[in-house]
Amino acid sequence: MKNKTYLGLIASVIIFSSCAIVPNQDSSSKQSNTSQDNIVQTPEAAILSADMVNFNGALSLNDETFCKKIDQLDLQQKCLQILNGQKVTAEAVRLLNVDGCKTLPTEDQKACSSQVEVAQAQQAVAQAYIEKIDSENKAINSGNLKDCQQFQDKKLSDGCEFNILSNKAKNLKDSVAVCSEATSPEIKEKCQKFYQDVYAIPDIPSPPTLPNK
Repeated sequence: MKNKTYLGLIASVIIFSSCAIVPNQDSSSKQSNTSQDNIVQTPEAAILSADMVNFNGALSLNDETFCKKIDQLDLQQKCLQILNGQKVTAEAVRLLNVDGCKTLPTEDQKACSSQVEVAQAQQAVAQAYIEKIDSENKAINSGNLKDCQQFQDKKLSDGCEFNILSNKAKNLKDSVAVCSEATSPEIKEKCQKFYQDVYAIPDIPSPPTLPNK
């Protein structure tokens, strides 16, 4: 009898042990997420954040003062290198001098040279345009239609000729002889229409008729 009672007690202990409470995985996961949300920024992370603020500020303001406030030496040197590259490139572009890029590190020289070459091309286009306008003005001011023939662009030569003709006649009567100097029927017609518009006699409205008394 005692043996049966003893065995029953052991069985109860085993059953109770097998029913031990297992932690709920969902609740533990929520606790983990909550703890991550409440992580306090470490001093190292704060320094990194401040360094990036200074880095971005230096580049946007083009001010190396902010580079020198960066604690991480590698990032500080990178910041100063970028600003120096911008300064050297800007000066090389201003002077249109590719050789000015040679003071930069090898990896930055190509970008600098490309910017200078683009600036040189833009300068050449602008200079050619200025020279063309200057030549056209000189031809017009000469008053000689032959000077307009130097322009290969027909639109430019025709414009030059019309400008000369439209400034020669003093009245509508004189314009007949002036427009006849045109080298093409199109310019002659345009010239005649111009003077007709300039010297046209405006229509004078008739006085109102008074009623008979």
